[in-house]
Amino acid sequence: MVLNHNKANANIEEVNALWKGLGYYSRASRLLAGAQKVVNELAGYLPDNAKDMEAKIPGIGRYSAGAICSIAYAEKVPVLDGNVHRLMSRLLMLHANPKAKPTLDILWAGAEEMVAVEGSPESPDFQNPGDINQALIELGSTWCGAYQKTLNDQPQEGSPALQDIEDLCTICEPLPATFDVTMLPMKAEKKKAREEVDLVNVVEWRETRGSPERWFLVVKRPEKGLLAGLYEFPTLSNVSESGSKRATTGPTDSLSIFLATLIQGLELSPTKMKTKKEKKCDDASVEDGDDGIRISQVISVGDVLHVFSHVKKTYRTQWVVLEGGGSSPPALLEFKPTPAGDKPPTKGKRKANVAVPSANGKTPAGEDAKWVLMENIDQENTSKMWFSSGDDEYPTAEEAEIDLYAVLNLNRAASQAEINERYRALSLLFHPDKQQNPVRKEAAEEEYLKVQKAYQVLSDPFLRQVYDVLGLRAVSLRWPENFPTQSQEKIDEELRKIKKNGFLDKQVDEELRLKTHSSATVDASALFRRGTGADPASLWTRLTGVRVVLDDFRHTFSRRINNSTFVSVESHSINGAGRGFMEYTGTVRHQFSPRFTGKASVGLKGPFRSDLQGTYKDDFNTVHLKLSGSPLHRTIPPSATISYTRRLFQQGPQVGAVTLHAGRVPRLALEYISPMFISQELVEARQRGIQSISGLRQIFFDKRFGLSFNNILPMLTGEVGVTFFELSTRFKTGVELGLLNSTVMAGLDWTNGDNQVSVKTNVSAGAAITTIEQVFSPEFSSISVTDYQPVFPTFVGVSLLFPSVAAVLSYHFLIRPRRRTQRIAQIRAARRALEEDSDARRKQNATTDLLKDVAHRNTSLEEDKGGLVIQEASYGVTDETDGAENLSVDVIIPLQALVRNSRLYIPGGRSKSNLQGFSDPAPFTSKTLRIRYVFRGRSHYAAIPDYLPVVLPLSEHSVGEC
Repeated sequence: MVLNHNKANANIEEVNALWKGLGYYSRASRLLAGAQKVVNELAGYLPDNAKDMEAKIPGIGRYSAGAICSIAYAEKVPVLDGNVHRLMSRLLMLHANPKAKPTLDILWAGAEEMVAVEGSPESPDFQNPGDINQALIELGSTWCGAYQKTLNDQPQEGSPALQDIEDLCTICEPLPATFDVTMLPMKAEKKKAREEVDLVNVVEWRETRGSPERWFLVVKRPEKGLLAGLYEFPTLSNVSESGSKRATTGPTDSLSIFLATLIQGLELSPTKMKTKKEKKCDDASVEDGDDGIRISQVISVGDVLHVFSHVKKTYRTQWVVLEGGGSSPPALLEFKPTPAGDKPPTKGKRKANVAVPSANGKTPAGEDAKWVLMENIDQENTSKMWFSSGDDEYPTAEEAEIDLYAVLNLNRAASQAEINERYRALSLLFHPDKQQNPVRKEAAEEEYLKVQKAYQVLSDPFLRQVYDVLGLRAVSLRWPENFPTQSQEKIDEELRKIKKNGFLDKQVDEELRLKTHSSATVDASALFRRGTGADPASLWTRLTGVRVVLDDFRHTFSRRINNSTFVSVESHSINGAGRGFMEYTGTVRHQFSPRFTGKASVGLKGPFRSDLQGTYKDDFNTVHLKLSGSPLHRTIPPSATISYTRRLFQQGPQVGAVTLHAGRVPRLALEYISPMFISQELVEARQRGIQSISGLRQIFFDKRFGLSFNNILPMLTGEVGVTFFELSTRFKTGVELGLLNSTVMAGLDWTNGDNQVSVKTNVSAGAAITTIEQVFSPEFSSISVTDYQPVFPTFVGVSLLFPSVAAVLSYHFLIRPRRRTQRIAQIRAARRALEEDSDARRKQNATTDLLKDVAHRNTSLEEDKGGLVIQEASYGVTDETDGAENLSVDVIIPLQALVRNSRLYIPGGRSKSNLQGFSDPAPFTSKTLRIRYVFRGRSHYAAIPDYLPVVLPLSEHSVGEC
């Protein structure tokens, strides 16, 4: 077997870079060492027998040598990996310490017998040992899994009686009273992972505050041991818990001394640890012309917990900023990596610097310490735990719905200490390595990742602030470099502006879209015209008198160039009274800033009418300006419209608006508008939740009143709307009172996604107009039934009465029965999702199993002292009609696991479905947590709506003696 020389010519830096993220970095170094030995000493050929291969090639042991030589050279040598170990243990009924030498000797001997085939490779009926070994591995992994029983555990009929294995085997341990084959091989006692605290110093150097180039110091770990040969930030390993706390809260004398062993010319003046709020440098205290390298600030970042196979590391991290010393990073002293736990060399052992950054900021490969530019830091051979994957993709919809506070069962005001405490407890409880059952392991891994994500975000003050305002989706965005360093108040202000302007909801759409609007105005007054006594109007005469007086078509081609710019071209044709015209308009809209948007429209055909618009919008004020005119046609007078809208109350949506129009018909309007407010949760509940039968649970009102002057004639206006949100229906009525004319309006709007239907009747002294509009995206159609004659009572009655009667009859005979049918279907689908064999139920059961030990321990403690014991608890839908009473999950164990010192507290303001051991029986549907518990010998019962906090025990929950 010939080895590719490229691998042998590589260096450890290149190999580690390719190996990055796989773990067990010592294997990468042994792989390189083995390749180099084969090329340099064995002429590029691997030995052709297992004995020499194991003896001569670094990193190849007995198993690897056996696998390679049996497969490549057909040598009769065994393999013993985990799968074969398990298979042979069960085949031999070997219940002994799996790591003891006598046990391994027996298993190796058994595996060797398996490949002790007769004949030579040249024989046609020869069984290749490599095939046998691969078959054993495959059999052990597929049909003989860790929790997989054999196909037949019973002795075959007629087989001889077997002697007790304990009488035959001298190394076997006694079998348990209840034994099955999955107990083989015998489980070895696992050593508890030791816990260590490392103090990590993220050392940054910059010439002056605000310098564009930011350099970070990385040092190489020892060539042996944990993460061998990788680069890391300067770290004090295995410091005491108390010592690490002092290091991040007091003077940094020890930090200065430690860094002085790495950096030449560092001033040893101690600097007080600063928090995020105090981290602004006091530049006034630095004298001009001072070229010394100094520690300008030390900022506590937080803890990063990482669990290795044998040690649980808490990386207590602090950000150390150095300034001064010239225009390039300071020279570094010779750094010798020390094994974990050893103290760094003292000041007296410093040597001349040997690691000087090159032009690209990197020292030659193999240096033990070097400066790296910030944009290149993730390309170094550093431990993967310090960096994200680099993906800018948003979380999935399922991930975005996770409430990180609920994952840790904390409220939004939780302190960092509370976050750390809950993280430590939950990460230990749900660590996947503690689970053996595959289903429980999968559930533990899912919960563990949620806990890790929650801690990653909530332990970082900036990310936590982003999450609180914009949600999980915004956490993964790339923020400007200097943005996190601003004050919390400034960050909060900017984040709320982003939320208000909806930047996160704007998606770049490069596709060309077509939207068509069509409308027609029909004169139907002939239908209601009265004939004279001598010449009564016949039905045919009335029908033929109906005519289309105006039709209007609009075709819009639109395209979004990016998140800020939108362009469109519109064609508009109007035909009426035997005349028609066509015009074309091009429009560009651009968002210059979060507050200002500009829009320009230009006619592409005479008379080239053009508009120029601008809108400024902040939290309370909106100003809109529109200028219109035709610069090439003086016969078309220019016009200008300016409007100012202001929110009237700090917490309410009510606004006041003033509009001034200067043109051929000047107009001034004053308005008060009280819109309805509908949260995103309600929108999702209507779209995806289980609906009610009546559809009348959620009713919203809106209204607007105003005073306008057309020329100088005043007019009072008013409109009131009632929205039945579940039915997507809005009833409206309005009035306009003027000196020359008054109008009464009544109407109905129905919306379902992109489909819309609107019916509106306007009645005035001179005419009555009923307009029926239908919108089917992307096409729009409108039919207006109009009477231009004096108002006929019959027409007015039909116009107002018919839509009302039709709406009432449709609701009772069509809408309610249909909603009931849909509700029952939704309930049945939700019940199927909760069946025992469903993925959701299996996942919840597995998570509940993980909490059983904690819950049982809490129950015993509470029972001993007469404390809080949960007897019954269910989490299900509030409306239990139509079979929905079964849409609930049992949460006794998850709730009991949360009891602390006879108290249970779950913060409110969010759904409880994100708590460990809970699942959502009916997403986006109102739910209630029902709890029956005992406290101090008295029985209590509480029914708590989903979004309210849970506080137990309370005296008002008492229902009598037990």
